[in-house]
Amino acid sequence: MHIVKVPLAGGNTTEIQVPEGIYKIACSLPYGHRFYFVTDTGEEIPIAKLAQKRARPDGIANAALLMQKASSGMIPKREPISVTLLENGLFLVLDGNSTVTIARMASWPAVWCKRKP
Repeated sequence: MHIVKVPLAGGNTTEIQVPEGIYKIACSLPYGHRFYFVTDTGEEIPIAKLAQKRARPDGIANAALLMQKASSGMIPKREPISVTLLENGLFLVLDGNSTVTIARMASWPAVWCKRKP
């Protein structure tokens, strides 16, 4: 098991345990929005600017497998991560928290997002 730190909204951080196999899949996913996301709308937002609502181990395991399949063309790409701008200049992840956690594990500099009001 690997311990992964996830920054949450409000300045808190949570630690989650990720199984070795899922951690290896996550870390092996190459950076490149075109592999995982529909990119006809949205924008790249630095991962350091994203605050998550939650981090669920089951969701993270599922996201890693889906991202692996999407990158190989086995399944359709997902819509951009839904975010909303917070007063402190960070973006709260509304939908796609597990995908963002995977991106953090893979050390991506940014994630493809779509702003919501």
